[in-house]
Amino acid sequence: MIKKIVATLLIGFSCLSMAADKALLIGVGEHANPSNNLPGIDLDITNMRQVVKALGFNDIRTLENEKATERNIKNQLRWLQQDIGPNDRVLIYFSGHGSQMRDTNGDEPDQLDEFLVAYDFNVKRTSSGVTASGYIVDDYLNSAIIGINSRQVYVFVDACQSGSSTKSLQAGGLLGADFVQTKFLRYKGMPSDAGIGSRGIAVQEANSPDNFVALSAAQDTEYALAGPTGSYFTLGLMESMRKAQSSRNGGITPAALHKEVVNFVHKKTTASNRFTPVLSGSRQLQNKTLKFKKTEQSGEYWEQLASIVERAGNNLKVVSNKAVYQIDNEIVVNIDVPVDGYLNIITVSSNDRPQVLFPNKFMRKNKVRKGLFSTQSLGFDLVASDPKGQNYTVAIVTKSPLDLYSKSALGRDLKGEMLDVVADLDATGLRDTKQILTREIEVRRSNNSSNSGSSMATSQHVLFAGGITTTVK
Repeated sequence: MIKKIVATLLIGFSCLSMAADKALLIGVGEHANPSNNLPGIDLDITNMRQVVKALGFNDIRTLENEKATERNIKNQLRWLQQDIGPNDRVLIYFSGHGSQMRDTNGDEPDQLDEFLVAYDFNVKRTSSGVTASGYIVDDYLNSAIIGINSRQVYVFVDACQSGSSTKSLQAGGLLGADFVQTKFLRYKGMPSDAGIGSRGIAVQEANSPDNFVALSAAQDTEYALAGPTGSYFTLGLMESMRKAQSSRNGGITPAALHKEVVNFVHKKTTASNRFTPVLSGSRQLQNKTLKFKKTEQSGEYWEQLASIVERAGNNLKVVSNKAVYQIDNEIVVNIDVPVDGYLNIITVSSNDRPQVLFPNKFMRKNKVRKGLFSTQSLGFDLVASDPKGQNYTVAIVTKSPLDLYSKSALGRDLKGEMLDVVADLDATGLRDTKQILTREIEVRRSNNSSNSGSSMATSQHVLFAGGITTTVK
């Protein structure tokens, strides 16, 4: 949907000044009108927080669901304009519905304005026609961006450029999902020609500055897809960034990033639902390398897993054979499994790439017995490798089935089968683990209250978690 928006938003992928860098992440999966809901948008926000932190942004605000109203979004756009200098960076990300309405100021060749759908989107019929509220039209967003005193404004729009008459499509197991939905909103009273073969507007307006690089989900005549494991475009961004971080170059150009995301989307879609992400903006900036910030312990997934361990009470003993490893040293991690249950082992590298070591392609069944479990029985050799720095290895034992390898939306073929020996952990697995932990904490509180503060027996717990930090030199 919003080429015009994207064209004026994404500026300069190159500088990593940390002075007053700001990021605004907006995700609208739940709506005041539930019939407009989209799956997996909360997962998009988790995954994009990893991308934003990898790029070194230090002031991040998030608007999700009921908080992502038209009023709140506009307020946060004004926040982006405050205390920003020309060399500071600004990033705007949106995942949700896009749509179209009749143009009222005559600046659209197709007589249609594109807009992003906020949580409180509403349409009313009046004697004079249809009136709508709860949206951010492209003209407003362009005006807001012009008011930001920065030469480096980034934007990623994961919404439809135009529409499709089909809301839900069969995904055939792609990305671990059985169905997907288009991200174009149709509503009663919308223009009859909206979303039907419209090429929309030009990528760049005559007065737009040539100092931006833009990535949006789909071309004007296509529709982006969202599924229970997240939106395809955002998952492609995350995987492409992770791959680039793991490379020896330690960076990627926007042009190369675009190619990677296109390749990801095309591999994960079929001819009937394929779409192509769009790159626009300064050709010079498109080919300038974007360097990643070394995350150390501040990465999104590192923090999320550490939070799970802390909330669980760090109640699982995890030890390693060394505290410091040289490249190619064998890594051995031993876990004292307290009960019969389902074991998951995740390691997070210094660049915040989380990988599920167990279960894996060789050992799909992860139900284990009480006792000692060693990574020497993983089915493959676990050795220290790049990137150097601190690693965080987390073990989680649950009484109810939890398979973070199979939960991953990444590393699958066209039939949805897992290809990689180990899987990248994504937001789906984190969400399911947190849900189990939340239930466990509620049960503990209930039992502690009924037993006058006495501690629960180990056998009553439904989740155990522990972690260990090591270093690769």
